[in-house]
Amino acid sequence: MPTTMAVTPSPPVRDVADFHLRWTEFRPVVLCLADDDHLTPEERDVLIWLVRLADRVGANDLTS
Repeated sequence: MPTTMAVTPSPPVRDVADFHLRWTEFRPVVLCLADDDHLTPEERDVLIWLVRLADRVGANDLTS
């Protein structure tokens, strides 16, 4: 059974840079979603890989 996580309402994400700056806020939410028993193994795997990808993104990756 997945753990339910209380999410405090926060302002919408403005852009990729804002998402990156707030990743520590979103990461536990994504991991909680990945624990959902209704996901297929493939869906769970995609979420875990997205977390791994987001963990590797740094401020230098966001500059054009």
